[in-house]
Amino acid sequence: MLLPQLCINPISALSSAMDTTLVIGDSRRIEDFRSRTAQFSSSFHLIENDEIIPDLQDFKLVFDLCLDEYPARLAHYAPQAHLLVIGGAVRRSLAEMAAAIDMPLQCRLAGINALPTFLKKKDWELSVWKEELKEAVTDRLKAWEIGCHFVADRVGMVTPRIVAMIINEACFTVQEGTASVAGIDQAMRLGVNYPGGPFEWADQIGPRHIYEVLLRMAEDSGDSRYKIAPYLKHRQLKAENFRETQ
Repeated sequence: MLLPQLCINPISALSSAMDTTLVIGDSRRIEDFRSRTAQFSSSFHLIENDEIIPDLQDFKLVFDLCLDEYPARLAHYAPQAHLLVIGGAVRRSLAEMAAAIDMPLQCRLAGINALPTFLKKKDWELSVWKEELKEAVTDRLKAWEIGCHFVADRVGMVTPRIVAMIINEACFTVQEGTASVAGIDQAMRLGVNYPGGPFEWADQIGPRHIYEVLLRMAEDSGDSRYKIAPYLKHRQLKAENFRETQ
């Protein structure tokens, strides 16, 4: 059975079988991954979401940067006991995705905050299906000169949750007419020494991603704190950045 956005080619094999890392994602996240790991790029096999990929037996490690957008893919990885899978786990927790496929999870599974821009950072934010995986994940990233910190396996993880809430509050402020997009960005840079304002962040990450993180957090928790500002919803529906429309 072929699942959405992932086609397996059982014939194709890599010359460096079992030594290559498979990286799957959209063009933005693949580029972020490449920019952070450029000096090790010879060991990566990069595939965009809708491309045919080699047999999973050719790999020991898979980064599926969009796993939380296409959680059915986990059914492909689950029976592969030799695989360490590090998948996007912001919109959905690892536990939620594993429960949804309704089959034994034989692969080793970890989650990553792979939203656009976050993979460019010095340290990556991760979660794990089982605590004993932390050492294996840490050792692998250390070999690529990447630091990591682990958070609980929760929808929104930690950093995306905080950033999304800051951006959402800024949207409510603009919507109420209290301040402009440019004014809020400048106030946050000058007043609290942020490297960028909330709308600069939102445009870099993408309003759609911010909206979907808040939506999933609201569904998961039922907490009114995650109520989405209509101004944010309007921007993502029109696929518009905030600063371009000022």
